Amino acid sequence: MRTPRTVRRLVALAFPLVALALGGCRVVAPIYDGGAAAPHRYAVLTPDGSDTYAARTTGAGTTVEAPPTNAGVNLRAVFWPDGTASVADGQSCATWTAQLGEVVQQGAALRIRDDGGRVRAITVTGNITFAQRATFNFHTWDTARAGELRQFGQHVVTGLVPGGEVVPLPWRVCARTTGDVVELKAWDADEREPAWGDARWGTKVPIPDGWAAPGAIGWFVGHVSPGGAARFDDLRTWLLETPPPPTPGRPGAGTVEALTTGEPLPPPLGRRPAVAAAIGPLGAAAATPGARGGTAGG
Repeated sequence: MRTPRTVRRLVALAFPLVALALGGCRVVAPIYDGGAAAPHRYAVLTPDGSDTYAARTTGAGTTVEAPPTNAGVNLRAVFWPDGTASVADGQSCATWTAQLGEVVQQGAALRIRDDGGRVRAITVTGNITFAQRATFNFHTWDTARAGELRQFGQHVVTGLVPGGEVVPLPWRVCARTTGDVVELKAWDADEREPAWGDARWGTKVPIPDGWAAPGAIGWFVGHVSPGGAARFDDLRTWLLETPPPPTPGRPGAGTVEALTTGEPLPPPLGRRPAVAAAIGPLGAAAATPGARGGTAGG
């Protein structure tokens, strides 16, 4: 018998301890643990007229809101912790806590590059069409090409639809790039984290050619209707590295048999200063006319 959602959600919020289990021989180095005071950077993928989003980052997470004065729902953006390293192999995780609006879309973003307003990224996002919410879409984005987004994969996470009914939020969603592959796993945030490679909770998809360049690791938000909002909690990113080969004459040296990292608890609410940002055609705080992205001040 499943514990009622309201009770399980309170437990998860009170004790947001997440364990990350890794298979294979990969080493994880944390880049952003959700507790730092660094502001986020934002870059627009598809503007929608003069519509904007307002983002607030606090000790508990990030809320992205659409003002009631917005006219459309097609503004899409990526965001990431300011000052973090660009990496080719990295991992993004977040808890999708709440969505206010019928077509709010959340996701993970990898290999994000913002070169003077030209924004490129790989994203793994929740589906918003035909009520297929447990379906995830894989896209590349390049704001300099005709048709900014191109889909290269789609997958239904069957573990999120037990008995044919979609498990309600909060979900924990992680995506990572390793070489020429992007992997996904998504699960009920109140339940135990599944292993990478578990077909009930995720998949891996080949990345198209031309997307090997390193970039920032972060998240995606889009299609927030006027007056709506998307809530992300426990945002974390990691660098993935391949360990060195064993040293000759020292059996086992340089190898990793198993690695499990128990993540520390996030700081108490209010410990991290609030950061506000405006996201729109000129980005969060664009310093150059026409630039799509900028640093969120605060």
